[in-house]
Amino acid sequence: MSAIAFRQLAARSLLAGAVALAAGCGGESEQELTTAARSSLEQNKPDTAIVQLKAALQKNPDSGELRFLLGDTLMKTGDAKAAVVELGKAADLKFDDKRVLPALVMAMIATGQSKQAVHLYGRTTLTEPKAAAELSVALATAHVVLDEREAAEAAVQRALALDPKNEAAQLLDARFMAGHGLTAKALERVRPLTQQGGKRREALQLAGEIQWKGLNDLDTAAKSFREVIALDRRYVNAYTALLAIDLRRQDHEGLRRDLKAMKEALPNHPETRFYDAQLALIDGDVKRARETVQQLLKLNPNNVRVLQLAGTIESAAGSTLVAETHLTKALQLSPELSFARRLLAEVLIRAGQPARAVTTLKPLLDQDAPSADVLALAAEALLMTGDAAQAERLFVRASRADPSNLKLQANLALTEIARGRTDDGFAQLESVAQRDRSAYADLALIGARLRRQDGKGALAAIDRLQAKTPDKPLAAQLRGQVLMQQGDRAGARKSYERALTIDTQYLPALAGLATIDMAEKKPEAAIKRYEDLIRQEPKNSRAITALAELKRANGAPAEEVAKALQEAIRLNPTDPTPRAQLVELHLSTRNTNAAMATAQEAAATLPDDPQTLVALGRAQIFAQEVQQAISTFGKLAASRPSDPRFQLLLADAYDLGKDSAGAERALVKALELDPDLLAAQSRLVQGRVAQKRYEAALQVARTAQKQRPKEAAGYLLESNVHVATKAWPQAIGAMRAALDRQPSADNAMKLHGILLLAEQAQEAERFAADWMRTHPRDPVFLAHLGNVSLTRGQWARAETHYRSLAALHPDDATAQNNIAWLLLQQNKPGALAVAQRAVELAPGRPDSMDTLASALAAEGQMAKAIEWQRKAAETPNASPSYRLNLARLLIKAGDRAAARGELDKLAKLGDKFPSQKEVGDLMKTL
Repeated sequence: MSAIAFRQLAARSLLAGAVALAAGCGGESEQELTTAARSSLEQNKPDTAIVQLKAALQKNPDSGELRFLLGDTLMKTGDAKAAVVELGKAADLKFDDKRVLPALVMAMIATGQSKQAVHLYGRTTLTEPKAAAELSVALATAHVVLDEREAAEAAVQRALALDPKNEAAQLLDARFMAGHGLTAKALERVRPLTQQGGKRREALQLAGEIQWKGLNDLDTAAKSFREVIALDRRYVNAYTALLAIDLRRQDHEGLRRDLKAMKEALPNHPETRFYDAQLALIDGDVKRARETVQQLLKLNPNNVRVLQLAGTIESAAGSTLVAETHLTKALQLSPELSFARRLLAEVLIRAGQPARAVTTLKPLLDQDAPSADVLALAAEALLMTGDAAQAERLFVRASRADPSNLKLQANLALTEIARGRTDDGFAQLESVAQRDRSAYADLALIGARLRRQDGKGALAAIDRLQAKTPDKPLAAQLRGQVLMQQGDRAGARKSYERALTIDTQYLPALAGLATIDMAEKKPEAAIKRYEDLIRQEPKNSRAITALAELKRANGAPAEEVAKALQEAIRLNPTDPTPRAQLVELHLSTRNTNAAMATAQEAAATLPDDPQTLVALGRAQIFAQEVQQAISTFGKLAASRPSDPRFQLLLADAYDLGKDSAGAERALVKALELDPDLLAAQSRLVQGRVAQKRYEAALQVARTAQKQRPKEAAGYLLESNVHVATKAWPQAIGAMRAALDRQPSADNAMKLHGILLLAEQAQEAERFAADWMRTHPRDPVFLAHLGNVSLTRGQWARAETHYRSLAALHPDDATAQNNIAWLLLQQNKPGALAVAQRAVELAPGRPDSMDTLASALAAEGQMAKAIEWQRKAAETPNASPSYRLNLARLLIKAGDRAAARGELDKLAKLGDKFPSQKEVGDLMKTL
């Protein structure tokens, strides 16, 4: 058995059992109450004794003996925090050091004060040998907790020298023997104590732990633990050991049975709640599991077992950011927690941070013989980073470690696909999926098909997944997503509805239906879906937040959206998401004071939550408190030193503070943590270009090219550097290389734009024609061509492009609005009808209202024109130019007083509105 394992056993076992008990009960006088408390303790009724001792203390609060008895009893019931207070008072009252100090040290250890206990009492000398031995045993326990093995063993030997018959010292000595691998000798040492003596209970417990962890004899160990419970039905460690064995055996019925017995004996003990949360998670009751573990975190926010369980629960609930927070903290406190390390890597992979996942797994990968699951997890992360070759090597090692594992075989097939051997890879993956009873290979196959835009193949794989999991909503949900991508709204709606018949509260399917509602211009139906779900689940903060965002997107007043988010906060104050959303809402409406107040309140409630600190930093930036933002993001980065994302935020803050050196330091640090982090590379190139350090910027771009030779990213960065130096041939060459690797509309637009900047108009025309010939239904590039023509004042040409776009997508509000505006510029008829169509498609957009107002004015309908222009001007966050247009219309209509009022508002903006000259000129006409 490892030293770490026995250190944990010692700390857990000794805290509950090393303190001798004494107490009494009942009557009216102090003496009668004390006697009654002692009687209650003899009858193993500590809760009753506590009530009686407290009543006795009301009569004599300065009784050191009563304080000791109460503290000693509180310790037995697991309330170590209160025990420290009472035993400390007993010590202050000078009551019998030989009884108080050993008990006080044990209580301090139980409340995380081992270091203080050693500091205060490590050199204390008690004259009575047996009492001195007890204190040495207590101090030995503190040294165990502090991982001071030599000091702990020395303290035990001192105790045995003082009192060779000290049973607690003998038990600790046996633990150390087991820790040194002397399992048989340890059992021999402890066996006499299991037959008789005051420590028989603790001896049986230790024997069970050695049988369990030293000999892997689970049956004999369980028998020992049951003997302990027969002696003392309230002995916590015996229950926790039994429950741990149940979990290891995956004996869920045994877990329920043993937990039920523990609840009857110790209904409010933290360990009872801990295992109750685990059982809730096994039962799929994430809500109860989360509520239970939150109570435990309030009691002990630094308990690594609780943090690990909290991370597991949040991971199961899909709350990856919260899971990451708990697991990261657990690993900071105990880096040796391999389960937390593996789970954190899984969370990071799901959160799209595979490079960080590999870094997290490195301590496990560096071990002599990493397990198959660790190798497979690292390989999966490497596959996501694009390192298919290294991923394949790890998958092969994992397969050798566990050759029958179908999941590993599926992952090997994925590496084949990633390396371009698609036919072989898909054939292998199909074969594994047919043999795999789980959904893993099917999901891998669906993902691989979708990444290659093979909708037909994905749907076939979804059919098999649905046959395997008919009672799960995932297959129907995935089918809905595929059908939506194919433009089959009716089919998608049917699939999403099927998912909801399986699970009426399945949020992804509800979100899919709401998306269809919005596409069909039925926002009320989408909103109602979320409202119905919230009535069923009033504390579903994800649904409330989604509803608030939906209302906001549909032009609901900011006050209504804020009210919804405030309700989410009230219902679930520990969920950071609605708080962060509320901050963003206030920032979007330029209500900086409200944003700061909300962010500060969130930070006071959730001081270590990363999402909350990000929101606070953003609010500080909007409030122009740049140094405070640097401090906030710096704290965030320091608290999570392995997470490069927070270095990026810190770099943003440094940039705003015009500290380019600080920004570069943060970006370089981010790349040290994740050398493949493209966001940091892009920012670093941008910063070095701004400083005219072009060669240093090119070095970063070329590093990105080496890391991703088949991707466009590095060549895009290189092209940006050459554009800055107006090295047009090099810029065009790098951009063509990017387009070859990623023939997307975005890259096509960039190449077209660079050709225009290089004054190669004919080549730009030829390229645009070639692109549209090979991509005739590319709406993004069509919109780009329209925008280019628009900015060049080529009205007719721009109109042609936008009409082509509208023919492909009749519901594109931007295209309709631009067509209407261009018709007005060319004095062509039909602008009003097109403008009205644009407003119908996007009723809350001020640009569409502005165009409609102009069209109405052109038709002589001034009253309606002014009405619509006023709506545009008063839309939240609308450009002040819409108010200037309103003033123009009011002047044209002869309403000089109203026009002056609008111009006064613009004048008060000062330099914030660049068209102040025109404002002044119009004022002079009034």
